[in-house]
Amino acid sequence: MHGMELFGILGVVIGLLFLMALSADVLVWPIGELFLWVQKKLGVPRNVRTGAEGLIGQTAKVIQPFAWNERKRSMIGKVHLNGEVWWARLHEEQAPDIQQGASVQVEGIDGLALVVRAAKKEL
Repeated sequence: MHGMELFGILGVVIGLLFLMALSADVLVWPIGELFLWVQKKLGVPRNVRTGAEGLIGQTAKVIQPFAWNERKRSMIGKVHLNGEVWWARLHEEQAPDIQQGASVQVEGIDGLALVVRAAKKEL
């Protein structure tokens, strides 16, 4: 059960208790403590990675093979990641034999391009 579902159920239970005409001052403290405990246990984790740093470590699919770009002085191609198309640059230590349809792992970000290398094969 997800945290939001539990909060919804907790809200219905609290509403029913008040509708049953129980004394509100008796319920405020225990319900508040219960709500804080549930929020602490099931709330949003503090170490959520978003933006550029959230892309590092993810796996993308090559949609345009990598080719040498003289102006950028590196191997440039295009990848598909999280429903978006990104320019990608091969990591300096990576051999340029990655073909279209291959999986690559994001190692970093250089401006508006992802820095990638071949994804590790799963056993």
